[in-house]
Amino acid sequence: MIVYEYKKLINLKSILFLFVLIVINCAYIIQTNDFGDMESYYQGYQEVVSIVEGPITQQNVDFIYDERQAAIDIVQVGNYETEVFDESTYTGYIYADMNMLDELYQDLQRVYLYGSSMDEKITVLEENIEKNIVDEEYYTALINILSNRQLTEYYDTMGVETYINYSFSSLLLLFFIVMIVSKYMYYEKDNNMDSIILTTSLGRRKLKEVKIIIIFIFISLVTVLFSCCDFIMHDFIYQINGLSNPIYSLSSFASTSLTLSIFQFIILQTVLKIMGFLFVGLLIAYLVFYVSNQTSVVISILLGIFMIQKIHCFYQIPLITSNCDLFLFFNFYIDTFYWQVVMGFVSLVLLILMYRKKVILDAKI
Repeated sequence: MIVYEYKKLINLKSILFLFVLIVINCAYIIQTNDFGDMESYYQGYQEVVSIVEGPITQQNVDFIYDERQAAIDIVQVGNYETEVFDESTYTGYIYADMNMLDELYQDLQRVYLYGSSMDEKITVLEENIEKNIVDEEYYTALINILSNRQLTEYYDTMGVETYINYSFSSLLLLFFIVMIVSKYMYYEKDNNMDSIILTTSLGRRKLKEVKIIIIFIFISLVTVLFSCCDFIMHDFIYQINGLSNPIYSLSSFASTSLTLSIFQFIILQTVLKIMGFLFVGLLIAYLVFYVSNQTSVVISILLGIFMIQKIHCFYQIPLITSNCDLFLFFNFYIDTFYWQVVMGFVSLVLLILMYRKKVILDAKI
């Protein structure tokens, strides 16, 4: 029965629709990450990163510092070309080399001194606790989390931060799920099969269970597919490395309470997105009971999302929208945490109501 139901959900048209969205997504990633005139700059940046990435050593720090200082000295003297490509430089121009090496030196210094910067923050927190101006229990727990943190390896984080912050695929996926799931939920009604199924209570119950399972499997698979597509494209452009580093090695997560690796966080991010899209799928299943046709459900869902966006709540729901909102949640922004709790609770309520009220293909005979 599950296989039969899944064939109703996935057909040639839906596969072609998915393929088109994936192509659009890949094209968008390439277009938004096109370095253009900065291509030689980034190639030079990558060349230097490949030399110093890995375990942080004094030799690597000295190498960046010396190369940076040499470029600064040449620029200060003024003995350099501004229009002729210089093969002896990393980027093609010594002035660009100076900026690139300074950017890399600052980033390497951030990682190298991360432990010291955390110690300074902890000192400030301890002083605030002594002055009784903060919640002692909360900030004591925070101090315990941030204590003894050190970063021992350096990798360029531009690619992985761009990937984590990427959100366009979530919008495409949301549109795809709304269209496919709503069509699936109305399949029996559109083909005049609902009256036959409703003649037995066993048929109603079994079909409800199978449809919920199918929706969960479908949403999980397409979410993982899009997440993998996003990662592969960003890895192709940026050559992502250092996934075993802790998530707080990223500048956007420097003060996070999480101790996960970057790879583990990516898994967590994908799971949270599945939960959010599952909420949308269950909401569609619930609306089937009240709305007579698929078009009305699609319009209702998309209009609801549009209205939420207009009142500035859209980017505070990290489960189904922009990936970057996870930055807020995992850096102690409580408002998005409440959204997570609310959405999880609403999903559970929808699931219970669908069983109690026999929402899926259950109607008065």
